[in-house]
Amino acid sequence: MNTDAQVMAWIYDTYQMMHRHTINLAVVTGKPLDLGGIPGRTRATAQGLAYVLERALERGEVPGVTRIEGSRVAVQGYGNVGRYSVLILKELGPTSSRSATSAAAPPTRTAWTSRRWRSSSARRAPPGAPRARGSWT
Repeated sequence: MNTDAQVMAWIYDTYQMMHRHTINLAVVTGKPLDLGGIPGRTRATAQGLAYVLERALERGEVPGVTRIEGSRVAVQGYGNVGRYSVLILKELGPTSSRSATSAAAPPTRTAWTSRRWRSSSARRAPPGAPRARGSWT
């Protein structure tokens, strides 16, 4: 949680220093491509979430909701998974959306726009979000 490819590269590098005589590429996932990462990994978890959500709705797991199109959707978090979940889910046609970080939520419904979500990060508050404990960087 709250890690990106750079952090995973540091973890891999540290592990590699401790275990020099073995092949360790598979020990750490989420690495950059130049360290053995996999293309598409950045979106993979969010894409999986969308597939699971679609199947759960089709199976009737949420009473009265059978598909994402036309439904209301909320996403918690502005990290990698949250950002890509929004980008993927908005293509499936929800009628409205809410979004929040783990520490703050906008007081009103927010529109999902690619520009807003691509520029957000796990460490910054969304536009219009109330201040929470600590400070946003």
